[in-house]
Amino acid sequence: MISATISAKHIVSAIMTGFCLCFGVLERSASYSSAHQASDAEEERARHANGWNKEGMQLYTGGQYRQAAELFEKVYSLYPENPDVAFNYGMALQSLGQCERAVAPLLKAIKGRPGDNEARRSLGVCYVSLGRLEEGVAELEKSLAGDPKSIPTLFYLAITYHKLHRDNEANERLRWMMEQNPSSSIAFLFLARATRISQKCPEAQEAIDHALELDPHLAEAYLERGTIERCQHRPDEAEKSLREALRLKPEMRDASLALGEVYLEDRQDPEQAIFLFQQAIQADPYYAQAQLDLGNAYLRKKDTVAAEKALRQAIQLDSALSRAHYLLGTILQRQGKKKEAELEFAKARVLAASEHDRVSEAFGNYSEDEK
Repeated sequence: MISATISAKHIVSAIMTGFCLCFGVLERSASYSSAHQASDAEEERARHANGWNKEGMQLYTGGQYRQAAELFEKVYSLYPENPDVAFNYGMALQSLGQCERAVAPLLKAIKGRPGDNEARRSLGVCYVSLGRLEEGVAELEKSLAGDPKSIPTLFYLAITYHKLHRDNEANERLRWMMEQNPSSSIAFLFLARATRISQKCPEAQEAIDHALELDPHLAEAYLERGTIERCQHRPDEAEKSLREALRLKPEMRDASLALGEVYLEDRQDPEQAIFLFQQAIQADPYYAQAQLDLGNAYLRKKDTVAAEKALRQAIQLDSALSRAHYLLGTILQRQGKKKEAELEFAKARVLAASEHDRVSEAFGNYSEDEK
């Protein structure tokens, strides 16, 4: 019998990385001007905005969040008070983990559309990621009130309540998620992730198997199953699941990353791992975690020049990656650059202390339309 109860222990510190927080698909276009009243200059500005917005939505759907955010920022600079424009920009920033920057446009989106459940959910996620837990819960509950069956909202509420040591409310949200979505493969996918995070691997395996029974073509479920199997020290089965995820969705950067980690950590094969990390970077050139793993793989091959290049790129993309600073410090230390090395080690120590509670990329990029 699948349980919808998870324990508070490890619920935050063990949250998996490699997934963005955004659950919806950007489908919002905006009307920027009136055909009867706008000047030629305004019409030209609106045409540019529509083009950028359309291209940004395509990039976002394809997982190119940074490029999408750059285009949405252009539109936002022209129409900062348009709630749909603000929503798109805020969601893209959230997907990049730039929650502090995402708050302002999401607040504008809610101000323009107070009943916007998606914007409230995204704002709540940002607040939680920034450590503003009570504010996050408040926004998430408002979002849930408008959409009581929302799987990601219920799941994120469960995680946040556990972080607040309010376990009864957390488990209640998970139970409600399953009761309201008993035939949803996505609900079972999120339940599997919750139970895996809580280190209940047999229950997680049961839940993910059920998700795949409901939808045998759900690439994200194979990714989760591979992660569960790896946690159970079953690298052969994990490889099969991750390869199936990539067969179904070849551009899935997280599956390439996870499979690369199987080769690097479980098979001690840095050469194949490098190929897979490069594949993940090809899918998303701004994928900081892939650059970090690539640097680690080059270190295993004793190619310190390539390792340093990859690690510096990872830090440039995400300066909060403590392990990237630590590994770079190791390289600098070997090069006899003691002061530079100690600086990187110091950064790593500070960041590692805060990463214990960091919830920047807890979930997959699943559309609620997939329920």
